Amino acid sequence: MCTSIGMSKDLTEALIIGTLLGLVVAFSNVLESGVGLILSIITCIIAGCFSAKIQSHPKMFAILSSLITYPFLAVSYGLKDGVVILVGIMCLHGTIGFGFTLAFQNAIYNFKAIKSWLFGRK
Repeated sequence: MCTSIGMSKDLTEALIIGTLLGLVVAFSNVLESGVGLILSIITCIIAGCFSAKIQSHPKMFAILSSLITYPFLAVSYGLKDGVVILVGIMCLHGTIGFGFTLAFQNAIYNFKAIKSWLFGRK
C-alpha cells in the first residue's frame, strides 16, 4: 500500500501510531474532562508499547510518532496548550510506555539467556 511511494513499514507504523494518538488526545478533551485525561494517559502508554515493537530504530520512530500528534493538539487546544500537552505526551509515551516496554523486553531476554546458561538448554 505505502511501499509504492517509498515509505518503509516502520515509518508507516510510526505515522499510524502518532496519528491515532493525536486524534484520541485531541478529541478526549483533556483540559476539561477527568475521564478524557485518564483515557489519554492510557492511550499514551499503549502507544508507547506499540512504538517499542518497531523493528529498526524504535527510539527515533517513537519520537516521530510523538511529534506527529502536535498538529492535532494545536488545532484542538491552541498553540501554547498544544505544546504543553505535547510535552506530557512525550513523557508518558516515551518514558513510561516506550522505556518500560524496552526494559521489560531486555529483562525477559536476559532471564532466558541466564536460564539457558544455567540449565544448558538453547
